[in-house]
Amino acid sequence: MSLHTETRKSPDLRGLLQKFQILVTLTQYMGRWRGYIIAERSGYRGAMRSPHTKTTEAAAIRDIKRENKEWNSVNQNSSYHKKFRQSFGAYEIPRGSTHRFAPGSSGNRAVLKYHDKKKSDAVAKKHGTNFGKVGYNRFTNVY
Repeated sequence: MSLHTETRKSPDLRGLLQKFQILVTLTQYMGRWRGYIIAERSGYRGAMRSPHTKTTEAAAIRDIKRENKEWNSVNQNSSYHKKFRQSFGAYEIPRGSTHRFAPGSSGNRAVLKYHDKKKSDAVAKKHGTNFGKVGYNRFTNVY
């Protein structure tokens, strides 16, 4: 019976460090997305932003939906929250900065304006730039 000993290699720390540095540089050049939620109810509109950033827009929207679901599971009053209409979105944070919109309520108002412009641009792309204007649409009447 022969003694067979296994020799284990220690992890190559230089290789791990090199992979980590590549990952860091990639994330610096990739866009960072922050999710937000718009809640609307009886004339009130409010925006709330996620504290986390993600690498894709879809991941940021998924994250804010998950956070909203967690928050509602703890704080939800069904008769109160069912009246809110909610829409989710995400915006890209420019490279080299920590925020696209200022922190606080002034930034939340800017997020509302951004959301409205994004929605109106989507409608204009789908229906044309004169959609909803009198005379340009079969759903509007000229009196």
